[in-house]
Amino acid sequence: MGHGGVNAQLGRPQESATRARRRRRLRPESSRIRSRKPHLPPMRRERDSPPPPPIPLLLHETAADAVVDGYKIPAKARVMINAWAIAREHGAWDEPNTFKPSRFLESGAPDFRGSNFEYIPFGSGRRSCPGMQLGLYALELTVAHLCHSFNWELPDGMNPDDLDMNDVFGLTAPRAVQLVAIPKHRLNFPLF
Repeated sequence: MGHGGVNAQLGRPQESATRARRRRRLRPESSRIRSRKPHLPPMRRERDSPPPPPIPLLLHETAADAVVDGYKIPAKARVMINAWAIAREHGAWDEPNTFKPSRFLESGAPDFRGSNFEYIPFGSGRRSCPGMQLGLYALELTVAHLCHSFNWELPDGMNPDDLDMNDVFGLTAPRAVQLVAIPKHRLNFPLF
């Protein structure tokens, strides 16, 4: 009685076979797209490099007395690390407030996995984000498909220099002015 949807699906072998073919094509196609778009990982890293406004990324308690850069920190002191300020440090970054993905193509560029403390979008050490790999893969694949299927334009002949890149204080740090991009259909790429 409630199985009409299942029977309808089983009764359409042609559609099922088409879906299976599309899924088989999706894996090699997504790998090909990612390999042809070498700027995807640097663009993602650049997008993540200015983390949210001053929300304490890591909260720690010191186990013993310590001296860090000339500052005495007593045992049991709570230490909050401000990743927002670290990512905008002029001593660590050339033009920290400029969107510049090419900085991550250079040799010696910081790694996002937490070993370079000037760039820690996913935290570091035992407290790093457990979903980092899944999030990175999903984001890169989505952006690759969008770039592959569409050409993107700004509305009304707007220049990229006209974009307001300031963010608003909050837990998710949205931009002060939302980006509006207009997709121009380039080719069909059915996912299912």
